[in-house]
Amino acid sequence: MAKNKQTTLQIRIDEQTKDQAKQILGELGLDMSSAIKLFLKNIIITESVPLELRSEKGMLAERKCELLRDVALESAKARQTK
Repeated sequence: MAKNKQTTLQIRIDEQTKDQAKQILGELGLDMSSAIKLFLKNIIITESVPLELRSEKGMLAERKCELLRDVALESAKARQTK
């Protein structure tokens, strides 16, 4: 079986975030590279971002989409009745 060709992924992140994540990952027995690989593999497996995405005010992205869809439907109904 042919081995997958390896590539490099470079990211920029503030030093404090990197250091805090590195410390926590170390406590879990993971290095940064392994954690990023796990995250990317999980994206492939789930075909989604394996996180709860929230707005700055804490609203789940999915709920925000539902609310926007509801507003759009109500606006469409209102236009039809005019």
